[in-house]
Amino acid sequence: MVNLRHLFIYILFLLEGNYDRYKDKFGHTDKTKKSVQIYNIANVFYKIFTGYARNDPKYIEHRQNVGDIYGIDIPNLKDHFDFWLDTETVNLGFHIDPNLLHFENNKSYLILLSNNYSDKHFCYIYRCNNYIIICDSWAHEYYKRLPITRMMEYDEFIKCIVKINTLYISHKRTNSIDDLLLYNFIIDSLFLVPYGRQHIKDAVQSFSHEELSFIVVVDPNKVVEILDTLVEESEPFNMYSDLGGSKKRRKKTIKNKRNRNKKGKSRKNNKSKKY
Repeated sequence: MVNLRHLFIYILFLLEGNYDRYKDKFGHTDKTKKSVQIYNIANVFYKIFTGYARNDPKYIEHRQNVGDIYGIDIPNLKDHFDFWLDTETVNLGFHIDPNLLHFENNKSYLILLSNNYSDKHFCYIYRCNNYIIICDSWAHEYYKRLPITRMMEYDEFIKCIVKINTLYISHKRTNSIDDLLLYNFIIDSLFLVPYGRQHIKDAVQSFSHEELSFIVVVDPNKVVEILDTLVEESEPFNMYSDLGGSKKRRKKTIKNKRNRNKKGKSRKNNKSKKY
C-alpha cells in the first residue's frame, strides 16, 4: 500500500519530468513498475531530508557507512538547517517582501514553519498557473491529521506567507494579543491545523507566544543536487531505502517463501494423485 505521506512528492516527479531523469539509476530494471520506482525515490528523499530515525543506531550506522565507503555526507534538516535553504533566505532570515517571493510555474517546493533552528512543520506546494496546490499532514503530541491536498490562488498564498512573517516580527516586539490571534487564524486556515476536543473546549490556540514560527522556503535545487549525488552510486540510495523497513520486508520474504513451498508441495501431491 502506498504511503500517503509521499503521494504528493511523486506526483511532482511526474509533473516536472524528473522520473525520466532518475529512472533505472538506483538498481531498478525496466520491468519495475513506474509507480514503485517513483515511490522509492520519494521515500529515500523523505528519509534523507527529515533525518528519519536520526537517533536510531541503525540510521547512524547507515550514514557512517555511506560516508566512509562512498564519501557522501548528506545533512538532514534537523542537523544542518541552513543547508537546505537558498542563499537569499539564509541572508534575510525570512521573507516579508512579496516581491522577493517567487514560485515558478509548474514547479514544486517545500516550505517550512521554522523557529530559526529547525522545522516545526513542512508541506509540499506546486504552482499551477495562478494557483498553488498544497499538500501536508500534521502531527502533534495531542492531535494529528492525515495528508490533505487543497488549492488556493497564488496571490493569496503569497499574502499569507508575508502576513505570517510580518506578524511574527510584530508580536515578538510588542507581545500584542491581537497580533497573536490573527497569526493563529492565518496559520490554522493555511495549514488546516487540527484540534483535540479539549483544546476546542478551552479555546487553546495552535501557537502560543513562545511557539511562534515563521515561513521559509527550501531551495528546490537542493532536491536535484541530492538526487544527482545519489545517482552516481546506486548503493547509498539502496542503503537509505532499506532504513526502517527491512524487518517488514524480511517478514514478507519469509511469508512468500512459505507460500511458494506450500504451492510446491501442493503441485507434487497433485502430480502423485494423477499418477
